[in-house]
Parts: sequence; C-alpha cells; structure tokens
Amino acid sequence: MSEGKSLEHILRRLNILISLELEKPAPGGKVPMAARIQRLYDLGISVSAIAQIINKPANYVTATISQRRKARRKKGGENGD
Repeated sequence: MSEGKSLEHILRRLNILISLELEKPAPGGKVPMAARIQRLYDLGISVSAIAQIINKPANYVTATISQRRKARRKKGGENGD
C-alpha cells in the first residue's frame, strides 16, 4: 500500500471513530446532528473535515453552523445585548 493510500485509510478510520463517538447517546437520547456539527466546529475542525466525518455535503455543514449562529444572536439580542 502506498503512503498516500495508507494515509487515506487512516483518515477514513479516524472519521469512523469520530462519527461513532458523536453517536453516543446523551442521557436524554440521541445527539442532534446540528449539535454534533457545532461541537466539532467549536473544537476547531474545518467545515470540509466535518462534512467528511458526518458524511454530509460541506454546504449542509455551513448552513447548519450559520443557522445556529443566527439563533444565538437572536436569543442574545432580545434584551438589547
């Protein structure tokens, strides 16, 4: 196996492990996709890497992050910030 193929294989397995870790149910049930995306983003993982990890398009990840930002601003802005 070439070095490039080997690295791809390792990255794929790491993505699987991260995905499985994100699937662990919270005490109240399954973790929503938006919360998983936000958790990864808050950890400093790039949008393209998050998209690979959760097996969704990058624009889905970007839209989810944007929606959560807007919701935070709206929630924080109700009292005049």
